[in-house]
Amino acid sequence: MLAAELKKHPPFEAFDKSLTKEMLAKLQAVQETAVANASKALNDANDTGEMNPSTTVHELIKALEKLGKK
Repeated sequence: MLAAELKKHPPFEAFDKSLTKEMLAKLQAVQETAVANASKALNDANDTGEMNPSTTVHELIKALEKLGKK
């Protein structure tokens, strides 16, 4: 299901469950924006009490980045 959704967006139209270096580079290029947007969405969700469409994936990304710096 995720793969089908991913295939709707460039450059992932040919996604076959393995990421190319080009795809990873494009994801890394927008990662900071994605984390900021996810953080804002979670803050808004906490303020309003409506948790959709927020997640805590950005917290996982930050934790993984921290581990990578060790």
